Amino acid sequence: MTAQSRSNGVPSSSNSTNSNDSTKQIANNHAKDLRKETAMPILEAIDITKDYDSRVLHGLNVTIEAGSFVAIMGPSGSGKTTFLHILSGLDRPTGGTVKADGEELTGMKEKDLAALRLRRLGFVFQNPHLLRTLCLLDNIALPGFLAGDKPREEIMARARGLMASMGISELESSDVAEVSGGQLQRASICRALINDPEIVIGDEPTGALNSASAAQVLDIMG
Repeated sequence: MTAQSRSNGVPSSSNSTNSNDSTKQIANNHAKDLRKETAMPILEAIDITKDYDSRVLHGLNVTIEAGSFVAIMGPSGSGKTTFLHILSGLDRPTGGTVKADGEELTGMKEKDLAALRLRRLGFVFQNPHLLRTLCLLDNIALPGFLAGDKPREEIMARARGLMASMGISELESSDVAEVSGGQLQRASICRALINDPEIVIGDEPTGALNSASAAQVLDIMG
């Protein structure tokens, strides 16, 4: 899992959009300045518990600074995926608090969590979740279109650039069913990075890759 700070300049095409984008940029800059002044972690979990039929997470704590690269390790079935889902707001803890840039996620409405994950947090799942009705390029670009913060041309250019960095440029028009598991995983990593998120979380993101490709992916994510 890697946590990192990135700039989020947002082009626009109307006065109204310019005003909204300026507000977003001011808010982003304020969050970054506040983090510098207070040494605020970019991601923090405090006393996290999770119960299903029995308790699977027992009071976990983690503090991640901006620019850090953090690995969470443990045996199969120990709750790593559950913990990552809670850190990213995909799941809610039974107890405890998760904060991103000092903002508490555990009390957010689902709509606000979805917006945060779309723009500020990228997640690479253990198994790629790509839409079979879209080619690889469109799967990667989709979160950029959903965010609506950048022109189509810029989103497509970034998607193609990410595919090139992952060595899958020649597959941009391929269907999901036409490529290998490793190629799908690279595409899902591109999708997680398309909106230039501040935080990237990967659940065994290199599990389907050979050692050389895994090293390349970790370098790009970090």
